[in-house]
Amino acid sequence: MATLQETGDLRKPELIRYNLLEFSPGMEVIRRLIRKGLIEDYDDPEDGRSKKVRITGRGSAVFRESLAEMTKASRIIGGGLSSKEKGRFVHRARKLLRFHQPFRENGQGNRLDEIMEKYT
Repeated sequence: MATLQETGDLRKPELIRYNLLEFSPGMEVIRRLIRKGLIEDYDDPEDGRSKKVRITGRGSAVFRESLAEMTKASRIIGGGLSSKEKGRFVHRARKLLRFHQPFRENGQGNRLDEIMEKYT
């Protein structure tokens, strides 16, 4: 929901990739959120074969209500890092995610030697 709140409407596979989920579990999360009325899906006007999802008004309200608890959790997760340290960490984590994204999409099941040759 946070991703949809931040980025706007996305195709289902885009949302799943954005959140670094495997396809089947990601689709299950989407189905649950739709059943609860927190997000909704609709036909993609650019591609009739695809569905896009968006956060609903109820979903936005639930998300806003949960922000205080998420802020508390982020303080714990941050482990006492300063804002500057968190920024450096996020920068490095994004760099690693960009590096691993093609591997996740194309390299699963390959032998380690093949992966090493292709991605390093």
